[in-house]
Amino acid sequence: VEPGQHLGTATTDDGADQVKQFCEIHAEGQTVVNINLRPVRDAREKAALEDAGKIWKDPVTRLMWTKKDNGSDVNWQKARNYCRNLRLAGYSDWRLPAIDELSDIYDANVNIAGQLGRGSQATWHVKGNLQLCGWQWSNSQGNASWEAWLFLFANGELYSSPLIGSGLDRALCVRRTEE
Repeated sequence: VEPGQHLGTATTDDGADQVKQFCEIHAEGQTVVNINLRPVRDAREKAALEDAGKIWKDPVTRLMWTKKDNGSDVNWQKARNYCRNLRLAGYSDWRLPAIDELSDIYDANVNIAGQLGRGSQATWHVKGNLQLCGWQWSNSQGNASWEAWLFLFANGELYSSPLIGSGLDRALCVRRTEE
């Protein structure tokens, strides 16, 4: 390289971390530039640990769930987009669950106090101490092509709902883990 100031880039093998650093190259002799990726990786890992309280991994299915639903009324498309656009715990591959995945985390023996919507009290029967506030959309087609299944953790009930929603419909996101 020519003498002068140059931008050096270092990237980890997995591409998750990258550092750019300017260095000065002099005409005489060899110039060695050390770029330390560790502080960047440490910061990313620290952020993931801080987000750890926002996720739950089912030890049986190995699926990772958000600890809370989105918290507001959404139609199916908005629920789907919410999960697709979610960036949490260092992951960006969140999605709406299939109806079977939702029913897999229903447990009638678990009682979690919460609310249905903004006022009425509810008891949720869901593993992982998940915090919910309504019906949960699935990515599974309902009884008609213009419907999708919803799941209610208050009683384990399923409902085939129009994609436009019916109020109190929420997005609880899930992803597959690497393990």
